[in-house]
Amino acid sequence: MTDTTTFKHLVGRSTLTQGVAVRRDFEDWFDAPAKGEAREIRLLFGSNEVSATLRRLDNETGSVQVRYQSKKQRGFREWLASAFIEPSLAELGRVLEFTKVDSDVYRVSAITGRGLDKLHLTLGPSLYHNNADSLPEADASCSDIGDIIDSIGFRRERGQAYYN
Repeated sequence: MTDTTTFKHLVGRSTLTQGVAVRRDFEDWFDAPAKGEAREIRLLFGSNEVSATLRRLDNETGSVQVRYQSKKQRGFREWLASAFIEPSLAELGRVLEFTKVDSDVYRVSAITGRGLDKLHLTLGPSLYHNNADSLPEADASCSDIGDIIDSIGFRRERGQAYYN
């Protein structure tokens, strides 16, 4: 089950300098704009605040992004850099967490170190072929999948191949 009280994003190089991509299952949570449109949102970090852009690309996939790459958002990028120190390929496990405070207002927090030990994998929304929505209830072998996924803890030293 997806935790919809916060949005967590694994930090990469572009997170520190440009923005974050919003997962499909969180587009409604962010109240994402229509394709090709954008609007300003506020990000609260530490005791500071910055205006950022929430946009949906006008391309085939219509990806949603939170962007903060302009001069006026420099303080936020500096905060990110100090909170996360430039990640390298050998050093994984930095997470940026968004918590909704109000409509278009989000508190942004850095999760590092011991805070990562509390994270675990979650199963996102399910899609079923041919409207087989009742399959999990009808098939007992499917009932444990969510519990199994939730039991897998986040391991910062592990890469994508480990989770696959």
